[in-house]
Amino acid sequence: MCHDYDDILHLRRPISTRHARMSMVDRGAQFSPFAALVGYEKVLQESARLTEAETFLDEGGIELLNRKLCYLAEHRTGPVRFLCYRPDERKAGGSYVWLEGIVKKIDLYRRTLVLEDGQEFAIENLRAIDGVEVESQ
Repeated sequence: MCHDYDDILHLRRPISTRHARMSMVDRGAQFSPFAALVGYEKVLQESARLTEAETFLDEGGIELLNRKLCYLAEHRTGPVRFLCYRPDERKAGGSYVWLEGIVKKIDLYRRTLVLEDGQEFAIENLRAIDGVEVESQ
């Protein structure tokens, strides 16, 4: 039985007389910058990042929030904590964050709440206010 490459199968590897032999480090360095799927790692990290579904207040919660906002508009108090929903820019869902600060302005035209430190958020994304006590009706 004869195969196509039987005549060269057991020969020694040829050594070039023109070029010096490349070291193993240099040979490996040729392939180190190669990335077959550029950006794939970031895509995996983004898909693994968790977001929360947005929840909405019932009528009683909205009424309580409105009373607290009216109180804040009339009485500039000390630091107050706000629970806000922040929609995610890249995927469905978002996250809930607590912001703390002193109310500088309630902008009814733009429907935003501005804190003294410059933080601003939409009133429609507001879910709770801590630090303001109003009478329940």
